[in-house]
Formats: sequence, C-alpha cells, structure tokens
Amino acid sequence: MSSKRESLVVLDMNRLYSVGEIRAIIEARKADLKKQGMEVTDDTIIQWGEKKRKSDVASLDDKASAESPDEYSDEDEPISIKENCDQIRSKINTFIDNGGMKVTEFQEVIGVSASSYYGFMKQKGKDKGSSSGTYIKAAQFFQKREPKRLPMPKKRKVSDSKAASGEKNPEGAAPKANNMVKSKNSTALDISSISLDGEDTDSVPIFDSPGEIRRKISLYLRKDCVTQAAFLRELHAQMHGPRKLARMQSSQLTNFRGKREPMGGNQSGIYYAAYVFFEKQRLAANKPKSQHRLEMEEVWGGRGGVDVKRNLVNQRILCMPNQRPSADKFGRVLVVQR
Repeated sequence: MSSKRESLVVLDMNRLYSVGEIRAIIEARKADLKKQGMEVTDDTIIQWGEKKRKSDVASLDDKASAESPDEYSDEDEPISIKENCDQIRSKINTFIDNGGMKVTEFQEVIGVSASSYYGFMKQKGKDKGSSSGTYIKAAQFFQKREPKRLPMPKKRKVSDSKAASGEKNPEGAAPKANNMVKSKNSTALDISSISLDGEDTDSVPIFDSPGEIRRKISLYLRKDCVTQAAFLRELHAQMHGPRKLARMQSSQLTNFRGKREPMGGNQSGIYYAAYVFFEKQRLAANKPKSQHRLEMEEVWGGRGGVDVKRNLVNQRILCMPNQRPSADKFGRVLVVQR
C-alpha cells in the first residue's frame, strides 16, 4: 500500500494509534470483507475508511443501544488509551463476571471475533496484545462509559436488599437473623473441616480437566456476594506444600481463564488450587461426581490424576507422514490419519 493511501486510511479513521495498531485494524477489516465474499483491494480499504459506518452502528444489539445509540461509532472523537493490556483484561473480566454482559454479547458490542477476543485474553503482560483489535475496542468501550458516569457492575447483595425493603417471609413475620446469615453466605459452604489425600504436599490427584475448572470458576464468580479477590484468597488457602506462593494474583487467574485448549493451563497453580477448592465444595454439599469427573477418572486413574508437571498442550508426538496427533477433551493424545 502506498504512503498516500496509508495516510488516507489513518486520517479518515481519525485515530492516534501506532503503526502496528493501524495494521491490525486494517487486517481485521480485510478478514471481515473476505467473509462476506467481497474482493479485497487497497481501494476497498480506502473506501471503507471514507464511508460513515452507519450500518455497523445500527447493527449493535439492544444492550449497547440502551447505553448509548452511537457509543461505539467510528465517527467519535479520537481517544488516547491510557491503560495497558493487563489492566484492560482485568476490566473485561470484572465487567463480565459481575454480570455486565455475557462474553458473546461483549464481543458483538465492541465488534471483535471470538478468536481475537480469546487471543487477547489469554496473553499476559502490560504490552502483550497492544496491537489487538480487542484491546483497542475494549479500551474505547470502557473510556466512553466514563463521561456518562456508567459504573462497573457490582455483585448484588441479596440479603441486604431484602432487609432494606422490609421483605417478609410467607407467614408475614420478619425474617429471622439466622436465615439472613444463611442467605448472605449461601454461596460459601464451610469446607474448613474437609481434608483431601495429598493436600499437605500439594499432590491431590486431579480428575477435572482445566477446561472444566474454567467453567466452574466462571459460574462461581457470577454468584452474588462472590468477589474475585475473595476467591483468590480461598484458592491460596488450598496450597500447603512447596508450590505455595506468597499470594495468588489476579493476573494468574486471568491468564489461566484465557486458555482455550481443554488441557491448557494444566501446570498452573490456579488449576490445582481451584480443583481442590471445588472438590471440597462438592463433598460439603454431598453432591455426586459428574459424568465428566467419572470419565476423567477412567482416563487418568491409572496415572495418579492429570499430569500437572508436563505441558499437555505442546507435546512432541512421533507420527508417520500420513498421520497427525489429536487431543480430546480428556487430554488423551490420539494419532489419526490425515
């Protein structure tokens, strides 16, 4: 692309971004046009830069429109991104975990694909992902909420709201104090008296895949009265042996949750501690083992649980020229024909 054309794109987009960021935006637009079956040329990109993307604004879902009809239009004034990549990732997790939107809704509102979103979220580092479209558009999303004074969503305290409204029980009497305490702590079972084999040396056999643990974490963090900071403290309390760190950080949790492969993050301390925590929760609630758990025991039972020392995603597998390795959701590596 010539320097003249490159200037036309940048000036019309009216953005003060680095060359890498502009290149990422252009490549993302090219990919969108190719998906629509259009022939992509330099002129196509220039024309896109000159047009007012009214159709893109109109296609935002009702949730975005309720906040601001044109909040994410490219016609807005240029903004300067002040927060680094890790800070934006933390904001995204907080916004989604506290019920602001579902992941798919958030992707649609800011206008990014799932691959772009997860590719950005699984990275770690202040500058890791700085050229990602998700970083740029998520930063715009949060910055444009500030002038409108739209706060970040927070966990709703069920017991407090009921007490404030004077809600009564079906018999018409005021709720008892012990019932209110039970409601306030309904998401936190007492697991202090439960101990698992191997816990003292951080060697409890694991029979849930990292993907399953990520699912459980997401569900747990969406509960009322549960905060990420409190959850990290719970996880830290499950570590007793040589693997125990001074504390568990939110960046570690973000990094683990950003993995996409079923066995991605199997070496993470978050994975181990979360498994121990949820297993104690299951025992405290006297719940049966899930079908996934039973199948994992069948696969990994003879090997003492999931391997947490060896990276199960990046493995070297010897294959014939007409074969390729493939891993299933239980972490089994199979050699299949091409």
